[in-house]
Amino acid sequence: MKSVKVFMPIAFTLIAALMIIVVLAGCATTDTTAPASAKSNVSNIIPPSVWNPSDTASPGTTTKSFSGIEVIAGQEKDVLTMEVTFTSETQAGGGKWGAFFTDDKSVLSKARKASGARFKAMGDGKRWIILFHTKETMIDWCSYLADIKTVNNEVVDINIPYKSLVQPTWGKKAQFVKNNIMNISLQRQADEASETGTSTLKIFDFEVY
Repeated sequence: MKSVKVFMPIAFTLIAALMIIVVLAGCATTDTTAPASAKSNVSNIIPPSVWNPSDTASPGTTTKSFSGIEVIAGQEKDVLTMEVTFTSETQAGGGKWGAFFTDDKSVLSKARKASGARFKAMGDGKRWIILFHTKETMIDWCSYLADIKTVNNEVVDINIPYKSLVQPTWGKKAQFVKNNIMNISLQRQADEASETGTSTLKIFDFEVY
């Protein structure tokens, strides 16, 4: 019985010590977790509402856009839908085009701090491009662009690093300066004057990064 009297206090002491260690470990884990304010960043998502049809298009071209919540691939998404129609009346030496743009100050501020843009798109396989207009290209509109390659009625991931942007073969060439971005355009492009009909492009989850 003496041995019991000796070891019981020791056992209780060890248990108490272990409990204290567990509590302290829990506190340490909590203390090293960054506060919520430090984790949250300003959203770089660009909403559909900031895009507007351009008042400049090739002759005989009509543009239309609308936005709203749609269920795509089983998920609700805030979607921008753009439609461009080329008619037989459209005649332009550089092909045909119809565009939608944003020059929203908040969007431009985010774009100037970014290294690229990415979004999800669902189109019809016809040619659309994204353009970044800067101060250097606003005179002749020889802006920096990349193709938006879609598959008919399928959602695709589009990723456009700024370093992948190119200028057209015509116009004045200039170095891309992201701090000078003046607007961003999404444009339906047809190189042949004979191309007619309507093309539709849906985009969502557009963000700069």
